[in-house]
Amino acid sequence: MNPLFRMPKSATEVIEEEEQTILPPLSVIIAVNDNASVLERNLPLFLAQEYEPGFQLIIVANEGDSLADDVIKRFKQYDNIQSTFIPKTHFYVSREKLGVTLGVKAAKNEWCLLVDDLCYPESNHWLAEMGKACTDARNIVVGYCNYDNESKSFQRFARLRHFAYLWREAVKGVPYAANYANMAFRKSDFIAGDGYRDNLECVRGEYDFIINKYARTRKTGIVTSAEGSLTEVAPSNSLWHKRRIFYIHSTKLMHHGFCHKALSFLDSLLLHLTWICCLAFGVLGGIFQNWVVLAAAVIALIINIVWRSATGKNATLRLHEDISYGAIIWFELTSVWHSLADRIRYWRADKYDFTCHKL
Repeated sequence: MNPLFRMPKSATEVIEEEEQTILPPLSVIIAVNDNASVLERNLPLFLAQEYEPGFQLIIVANEGDSLADDVIKRFKQYDNIQSTFIPKTHFYVSREKLGVTLGVKAAKNEWCLLVDDLCYPESNHWLAEMGKACTDARNIVVGYCNYDNESKSFQRFARLRHFAYLWREAVKGVPYAANYANMAFRKSDFIAGDGYRDNLECVRGEYDFIINKYARTRKTGIVTSAEGSLTEVAPSNSLWHKRRIFYIHSTKLMHHGFCHKALSFLDSLLLHLTWICCLAFGVLGGIFQNWVVLAAAVIALIINIVWRSATGKNATLRLHEDISYGAIIWFELTSVWHSLADRIRYWRADKYDFTCHKL
């Protein structure tokens, strides 16, 4: 019972088996949240993508954001750049969801690829890797995205562990949520489903709701190659916790979450129960001088540590992460306590912070 052990066969191998050769034109939507300086640094990396069918780059910024407007003007020589602006007055819908909706409506292509302005590709073939997975048999493609090496190791581990659940759910049936940015979906599905109509009152969750609402059974592609992944700049502690508590609120409006939550709970329960049993029987074996029980408990504990560390390290290597071998056990054990702390923050927060429908 370990999500890092249950990770499926790599998506790259699946794509090669399907022999996808015809790449579709893509519309890349970049949502700018008052991060003009970051946009100026990352925009050349998106424009440098080598993608033969061509791609449209849609920048969605806030109306009146003069810094973002200046950045866009400095790249006006590129014919594939288009910009649209979120009006200052937008009732009953969050700025983020409205930005995605405007970007989708401005898209000229069927496949829309949604990214965040804090993310950037480290390869000129990122778009090609994502395009390979956009086949006729799929309606959503999710690429891996994690923080850069300037972030805390636990933050990268937590996102990797969450992605492991998403990856397995996508292969076995329907994914529950998103791995933040780096996802492609069909414009026709989004328009036909009225976008975010079922969850307009929720301030965030713009990535999770697309997956939760529009993903179909066994029609989600997962891209895990290094070239197909995005990197996000290290978040501040406040942004890190804010995203996690907003996710807690979003799950209240998301569908088919029972199996996802039950499996996650069972994984954490059995992880801790294993440690408790090993330590308890080790102590009892020592107290009653039952050396067979003591030896069995010690051996079981050693096997558990070695196996889970090796499994976790293999998962980090598959997803091109640099997390030390010795930290994996500690991160696994403390994950549930981090989640509990975030739930306490959510319970103590003003619930009007999570909704656009304020009285």
